[in-house]
Amino acid sequence: MASKGTQSITTYMHSLKQIVDLLASLGFPVFVEDMTDCVLRSLDNGYRVVIDDVNARDTVLAPMTALNAQARPDHYDKTRSRQFFASSTSRPDNRKLFLGCCQWCNVKGHVLSQCHTFKQQHPGVPMPARSSFTNPRQVQVHTATVGTSQNSFLVDNGATHHVTIDLANLALHHLYTGPDSLFMGNGLSLNITHSGTLLLNDLSLSHTLCVSSMQQKIIYVSQLTKQTNSVVVFLPNSFYVKNLQTGQTTHNDSCVDGLNLWPAKSPSVHSVQTDSSASWHHRLGHPSSSIFTFIQQHFSLGSNKFQQSDCNSCQINKSHKLPFNESTLKSSYPLEIIFSDLWTSHVLSIDGLCYYCMFVDHFTHYIWLYPIKHESDVQTLFPQFKSLVENFFHRNIKILYTDNGGEYIGFHPFLSTHGISHHPTPPHTPEHNGISEAGIGTL
Repeated sequence: MASKGTQSITTYMHSLKQIVDLLASLGFPVFVEDMTDCVLRSLDNGYRVVIDDVNARDTVLAPMTALNAQARPDHYDKTRSRQFFASSTSRPDNRKLFLGCCQWCNVKGHVLSQCHTFKQQHPGVPMPARSSFTNPRQVQVHTATVGTSQNSFLVDNGATHHVTIDLANLALHHLYTGPDSLFMGNGLSLNITHSGTLLLNDLSLSHTLCVSSMQQKIIYVSQLTKQTNSVVVFLPNSFYVKNLQTGQTTHNDSCVDGLNLWPAKSPSVHSVQTDSSASWHHRLGHPSSSIFTFIQQHFSLGSNKFQQSDCNSCQINKSHKLPFNESTLKSSYPLEIIFSDLWTSHVLSIDGLCYYCMFVDHFTHYIWLYPIKHESDVQTLFPQFKSLVENFFHRNIKILYTDNGGEYIGFHPFLSTHGISHHPTPPHTPEHNGISEAGIGTL
């Protein structure tokens, strides 16, 4: 700190304030106790009344409050000044310095940084640096200030803006280029680095200032009520915030050491989440499994394997009919139920035949296969088949299941004459003739 020297008290106080403001802007704020102690050390005996009055108080006054430059002329005596600066190791009010107790040798009168025994036993260990303005009272105040409240917002009526010390608390922010500064109650002026929107418990608080050199985050009550259309109610041991439009309580908390603190969420690290393979399958328009696997391998899309059976939309769009339950059709003896179907081959046989007519007995699952040359040959083939199997099993055919092909429609009169029930399959439902369809698939 600068010394008063031959300056007037007014000039000295202004120069001292400029130095303090400069230190605060650099992120090294000066405590009121340190500033007051520095000013009192620099005064001569002409200000003895002021010095005694300040030292007699239980509370620490700011230097501007303790000293009124216009209330006392600048009486400077060079002889007294020489005596004062010669005894700079003692306080102006003749109070004893805090001697303390050494942590190493337990001898009162010095601390560890001044212990000769420690220096002799450990000559290579660097000694901790001590601040010339640090005393036990200042350490306690500093510890009380930087407690759990630093991570919480102080709900205050006397502020003018919302203030945060952590830029991560602001969802949207920009550099502050205005000429204003944040003035503290002790006369300090702090620089504003950013301005933005604070998100606190789903509440959006705009015009929040970021001041990194502040010691405490602040929520301005008046601005909070206007921005959120809410009311803040302070109770003896708690407070709560209620929305005026909905009547719901948006936040409530208890007092901590007499302070209304609003806990802030810990700043979260922004992370990038890889989209799943199912999301990419949906974005690409539900491609087939082979196409999607090719895209996934060449473009590294998705974080897991994907199968088309996992997509409900694909299954629904590709399912044209409901699944068939297990058949309840039963037969008690051969020839009770016969299934028949006609199959066309693109390759001609040696005899020039390209059609194959199949008959399947439901009871025995025996198959009769007849190559024919034309579809219409089925009408002449079935009477021959009927005579063959009925003579073999000594039973009559009861039911014939076929599809709706024209080759089977032509011999309805023949079936009616011989008492055979014809059950054609419904349109687009070949599952009713599934036994013969399965036999053709096997061939």
